Amino acid sequence: MSMTFNGTAVPAASTFIPDRRFQKTDGDVIFIFLSGNGVLFAENLNDAWYRATRPLGTLCVTTGSGSGRSYSTTEAASPLGCIQQCQWCNSEYTIPEGCGPLAGWGDAVHGAYSLFNLTSNGLVVDSSSSNTERGGRIDWATRIDQIDKISIYGMLRSFGAKALASQTMLMAGIQLGLSENQWQLDVANWWNTSLAFHQANFVYTALGNSPTPTNLQYLISQPVTDEERHLCESQVC
Repeated sequence: MSMTFNGTAVPAASTFIPDRRFQKTDGDVIFIFLSGNGVLFAENLNDAWYRATRPLGTLCVTTGSGSGRSYSTTEAASPLGCIQQCQWCNSEYTIPEGCGPLAGWGDAVHGAYSLFNLTSNGLVVDSSSSNTERGGRIDWATRIDQIDKISIYGMLRSFGAKALASQTMLMAGIQLGLSENQWQLDVANWWNTSLAFHQANFVYTALGNSPTPTNLQYLISQPVTDEERHLCESQVC
């Protein structure tokens, strides 16, 4: 994942720096590579990402459908590029005036600070109670939001191949029938999963505990200021 700040890729916060043709000033860049790893496809699949159109030998099955030709992917690692954008809004204002820029995570947060009476580096404009409360809202939310499993990149890093919706149709190394738009179904599944993580992190924060299912670790940010404790205690679990 290539993180962007001030419209420029940040090496210290990124796992790679994209070629200039793929660089984006208004979003974070993610590349996902799909590898066949010897999987046999029971049907020719012309999906733009899977590309399982290379004919192989005869595939025998025991599901009553007889035997037929099998197929494999045409590329060792098929690439899929995504741009992830975020936007923060203050509900005290009307939309779109109350929203920051649609951008990469860092620029989206910093671009919305002024809506919460904060400077661009997160400092409170003055020491009045209302300003402190507003600043605390976005500070608290963004600290929970930094848990990387709520992003598509973090979710893929945790689940790997199991994040593919096509896995439900994979049996003993044989990929059964998939849709011609399977890549879109996979991306929608990633998005829905990341949203579920996002909701869960706020719930676990309010509960004050940190469940750790297999291979998962919720890094919960504990409330420190009065405003953070108020926000935490006002949540309904």
